[in-house]
Order: sequence, then structure tokens, then C-alpha cells
Amino acid sequence: MPPHSPARYQVVIVTALTLPRIYQVLLIGTLFGAVVSSMAWGQPVGPAQTVVLEHADTFSGHQEGGEEVNDLLGHVRITQGLVHIEADHVLLYAATNRAILTGNVKMTQPEMTLLTSHAEYDGATKVATATSGVTLIESAGTLTAGSGRYYMYERRAEFENGVQLQDGHTTLRAASGVYYSIEQKANFTGGVTVDNDSGTIVARDLTYWRASRESYATGNVVVTSRQSAAVLMGDTVSNVPIRGYTIALGHPRLVKVDTVAAADSTRSVRRDTTVITARKLEAYRIGHEEYIATDSVRLRREKLEAVAALARFLPGENVIGLGSGLRRNQDSAVHDSTKKDTAHRKPDSPSVANDAVTGVPQAPQKAAGIYPVVWYDQSQLTGDSITVGLLEKKLRTIDVQGNGFAVTRGKVPTRYDQLAGTRLFFDVLQDTIRQVRSEGLASSIYFAYESERPNGVNRTSGDTIKVRFADGQASNISIIGRRAHAEGEYFPEQMVAGQEVIYRLDGFRWIGRDGSVDAGGGAIPNAGTDPEIKKKEGNGGNGVGASTPRIRQ
Repeated sequence: MPPHSPARYQVVIVTALTLPRIYQVLLIGTLFGAVVSSMAWGQPVGPAQTVVLEHADTFSGHQEGGEEVNDLLGHVRITQGLVHIEADHVLLYAATNRAILTGNVKMTQPEMTLLTSHAEYDGATKVATATSGVTLIESAGTLTAGSGRYYMYERRAEFENGVQLQDGHTTLRAASGVYYSIEQKANFTGGVTVDNDSGTIVARDLTYWRASRESYATGNVVVTSRQSAAVLMGDTVSNVPIRGYTIALGHPRLVKVDTVAAADSTRSVRRDTTVITARKLEAYRIGHEEYIATDSVRLRREKLEAVAALARFLPGENVIGLGSGLRRNQDSAVHDSTKKDTAHRKPDSPSVANDAVTGVPQAPQKAAGIYPVVWYDQSQLTGDSITVGLLEKKLRTIDVQGNGFAVTRGKVPTRYDQLAGTRLFFDVLQDTIRQVRSEGLASSIYFAYESERPNGVNRTSGDTIKVRFADGQASNISIIGRRAHAEGEYFPEQMVAGQEVIYRLDGFRWIGRDGSVDAGGGAIPNAGTDPEIKKKEGNGGNGVGASTPRIRQ
């Protein structure tokens, strides 16, 4: 009979079971190793090693479909190098190098434990397959799934039918996933959710590195912050928790909903929603929460709308900065948006935001010809930088610094009230502009009305101009300091009608929210040379009706 005949070994093994227990284990282990030494129970490294049966309460053999099957029952323990397997019942198919493990199955390698109730191991491919629930435990992390496969030699697991990774305070869930034990990296796909102390991430696909807890998500990604309930969205989102940093690319959007109590006695509430879109959105959450939007920025919040090359939003401090905006510490400075962001592609290893994003901070870059524009109700504001302040989640101030220019569409569409200065400061209460102050080389153009009829225009200039509003219209203009001889001029209606385009200050731009620009203008006539104006001034007044703003110097 050939030395490896199944019949011969069956007889020898059964005979061995009549020996005392200690000799049964030793002899069965030796003989079993000879029978199935060709089965490659995988190793993390090195060549295939002999399989050793350490223990089984009973051992028997039978034929199944012409194949010899060794039946191990009760507290079965098998080892092969660094791999240890335990089960209640094991069927070994010697010819096909296959083993079926049933009941309290436990497979271990250094720093890894796999648990299931039923598994099949293919010695030819070195793969263990579990179809009735599987748990993988590794260095304080636990993965569970409805089914999965584990590649013993490669130390790689593939999970299906719902997978969950519990890693400290972070929980990941998905329809399926692949886990790499050596790299401690998980690739999850299908309805991925990530929950941790800082917030929640929802995506189609996500890569997660356990060592750094970094993640790279793609496909309709939604990131919700627990600090302020702000929601960050994008096609791709990279998250670096150790730096409190998140970057969103591919149609990114930030949505922040504030519940605002009514000022009256109705005790009603309303929800003011801030929406910011850009080519790139970044979030910082260490020390304070801040969002930075770069390139083609558009912001909307109730009556307020803005466009800019750069925007910063600090929810905790209730501040929105547009343009060069607020100063920042070096650790969170804005980076040059013209550089290529590696978050556009799936990274191979952390950090997911590498030197192109997290390298040496660059000074903010102002794009040529681009400046922030804010529209509020019927007014338009432009300047080098604009800071919007909120108080109790309501619009409170608008601060325009550097080349400030405010334009308000009047009752007649072709007439624009204008205010210019080095700095403009708007005081807003109950969603209504109450006062505007222009500081430094201040000048203004305000069209007058008598009842609803046009009634000429006022032009003023000075070091500082204050304009008070009533019912949305300018009601009082104060001039502080004299920068020219003509601090206040009035042009009667006969000089204005049909000539409105010439009553525009230098730098006038009316920018439609659709991007259209009206930059037309002309020289403003000198009121001191017009006899009609002198006649009105000689009558002891400035020739304007009751609704004309009063000029005080």
C-alpha cells in the first residue's frame, strides 16, 4: 500500500485512540501532520509550515464523495507556526486541502483574533471564509460583519453584509469593507457613516487609518460638527483629527442653521441659514471652530448675499470675514489656492492632506481685480475686506475696510445713493440698517424725494460722514471735518432728470447678483456755478422737500 494511502492512516489513527490521552495527542498530532502537511495554513511571513493537532476529544475518519474526511470533535486545537485555531468541531478534507470549522471558532495571529460560529478554510488559497457573522479584534479595535473572508498570509480581511469598526471613540459603519491588518487601514464602501467626539461623516466610500484616525471620503460627503451643528459637504473630504483639520473639494458647501428668537412678544422663532460655496472649503476645530472658503466664494444668509475670493466664518465668535478679512494665527493660515490639492485624488497613506495642503502656510493671496461684494436688501457694499458681525445669531454690523463703497438702489431705478470712504461701518438692528459711518476721504451722493417724487440730489464730502436711516431711507447726514471747500451741495431736479448717470462717485460699480456690471458714470457739475441753485440758496433753504436728508456740518 502506498505510504500516503487514506485507508492505512485511518486504521492507524483509530488504533491510536485506544492509547492513554497524552499519547493520543502526541501520536495523532504527528500522523495528522504527515497527512495534511501539504495544507498551507498561512503565516504572516516565511514558508508553509507543518500543521499540528494539539488536541481533540475524539478523532475519526470517513469517506465523503470519494474523499477522505478526518472528523475532529470537542475542544479542537490546531496550530501552524504563529496561527492558532480553536473550534468545537473540525472536518478536514485532506485531498482538497479544505477544513470546515464549526462552533466557537477562534483564529489567532499575533495582535489579531478572529471569532465566528462557522468558517471554511481553503488551504490552497490560504483564505478563511465566515458566512454567519464574523468579529475581528485587533489592538483595541473591533470589526464586525455579517460575513467575511480573511487572508491569513496577507493579513487582509474582506467584509460584507454590513460592517462596523469600533476604534476607541470612533465608530465606522458601511455595507462592506476591506481591512489591512499590517497597515491598520480600512476601505469602506456603501452608505458609510463615521461617528466620533467631533461629529459625523456620511459618504459613499471612505478610507480610514487607525493609527492617525485620518479619513478620506468620496461621494456626496456630509460632515456635521458637534460644536456648532455646521454641515460641510463636498465630493471629496479629507479629515485630520490630530490637527482638527478638514478640507472639502468638488462643489463644497457649508450650511449653518441658527434658530433665532423673535424680538416681539410672540415668542416665535425663525431659522436663519448661512450657506457658503467655493472651490475649496477648510475647517479648523482646535481652540476655536473656523471655516475658510477659497476661490469663487458665494455666501447667503437671509437678506445678505456676498461673493469673494476668500471668506472666513467663525461660528463661535459670530463673525464672517470676506476678502483679506480677519487675521489668523500661522498654524491655520490660508494656503495658496493655485497649488494643486492632493485631496483631489485618493491618497495611498496618511497624511491624507500632505505637503500641498498642510505644508508651510502661505500668506493670503488677493486675486487681481477681485474684491468682495456684499448685497444686503437693496444695498451693495464693496471694499478690500468686509467683516460681518452677528449678535445673538442676528446680523448686527458690517465693517468695510479699504476702498469702501456703498450703493443703494433708490426709488427710481436709475438713481443710486452712494457712500465712499476708506472705511464704512454699518449698524444694523432688527434686520434694518440704522446708521452708516464713512471714515477717511468720505463722500456721498443721496437723491432726494418729496413724497414719492424725485427732488434733486445732495452731494457731501468730509473726513467722516454719518448717515442715519428711517424706514429704510436716509433721514439725516452729518459731516465731520472738512477735506474740501464744498462740503455739501444740492442739485435741483431740473439738473438731474435724465442725467442721473453723471451723479456717480469715482469708483462706482453696480454689480448685479448675476455678475453683470454697470460702471457708467460722468463728471458731476459744480453747483456753485448754477444760477438756479444760487436762487434756491438765496431763499434761505437748500431747495429740497421735507423728505430730503438734512445735512449737518
